Amino acid sequence: VFLMKSREGFLSLLTPVKGEVEFHEFVPPNALSVSNARFDFYDFWPKMEKMFSGISPTLHLLVSSQIQAFEDQIKVPVRKDLFGSLGSQWVTLTFLNKDLSNQIDLDFPTSTSYAIELKDPLLFDQTLRSVLDSIGGGSELFKDRDYRGVTIRSLRGMEQLGLNINFAVYEDWLLLNMGKEDLLVQLINRMNGDSIHLWEKKSVKYALNEIPSGVRQIDYVDFSEMFSIFEIMFNQIEKQEMGFEFQNGDFGQFPYFMLGWSKDIDDGFKGTVKLFPHE
Repeated sequence: VFLMKSREGFLSLLTPVKGEVEFHEFVPPNALSVSNARFDFYDFWPKMEKMFSGISPTLHLLVSSQIQAFEDQIKVPVRKDLFGSLGSQWVTLTFLNKDLSNQIDLDFPTSTSYAIELKDPLLFDQTLRSVLDSIGGGSELFKDRDYRGVTIRSLRGMEQLGLNINFAVYEDWLLLNMGKEDLLVQLINRMNGDSIHLWEKKSVKYALNEIPSGVRQIDYVDFSEMFSIFEIMFNQIEKQEMGFEFQNGDFGQFPYFMLGWSKDIDDGFKGTVKLFPHE
C-alpha cells in the first residue's frame, strides 16, 4: 500500500485513471516478462509543465519558449498533436534472445517491445514524421520498409553495435522495438490474427482469478526462463575467474511465474505480488 496526502509534483503522474487493464491477445505466451498498464499519456505534458512551473517559473518559461520555437520552425503543434494523440494503455514485452541451437545470446540476452495506445493514430503518425524529418532529415536517420502495408522505420547505424531500434504505427498502437528486428513484425502479425496468448494459458488464467476489479497494472515474470539466464551467466563467470563451471542441474528447476497487480484507492494505491506454479 502506498499512501499520499496529495498528488502534487511527481506524484501528479500517479493520478487515478479511468477503466482498468485489458488483457490483449497480442501478448505471446513465450514472453519473459510483461507489464500491462493504464496511464493517461495524453495528459503527461500538461502535468510536466505544471511541475516545471512549481519548481521554477524561469525553468518553465525557458522550456516552453524552446519548445514553442521548435514548433514554430517545423509548423507543427508538437505538444498538442503528438502528446495529445496518445491514449491510456501501455504494454511492455521482454523476450530472451536465443540462437538456432536455443542458446541465449549473453552479449544481448533480451529484447524489449512496447505497445502504446493511440487516440488518433493518423495525427500521431503525421506529427512524428514531421518531427523526425526536421531533425537532420528523417530519411537519413531512419530507413523505411513496408510490411503488409505497414511502414516500419529502423534507426540507421545501430546494427554495427548489435542493436536494432525500430517502430511502426499500426491500427491504434505505436509499436516500438529495441532488440531483435523480427519481433516488431511478429507483434504486427499477432495483432492481425488469432493466436494463443499469455492470458489464456491454464496456469495464468488460474492466477488471474485472484486479481480484483479496477486494477490499473498487471506485471508478469517467468522465473523458469529467468533462472536459465542466471545459470549461463554464472557459468561464464566461473570459467573466466575460477577455472571451473557449473554442471547441468546445479541450479535446479524453478517452474514458477510472478503475477503482480496494483489499483487506485482514494488516498494512494495498493497492490500485491505472488508466485504461481506453471501448469
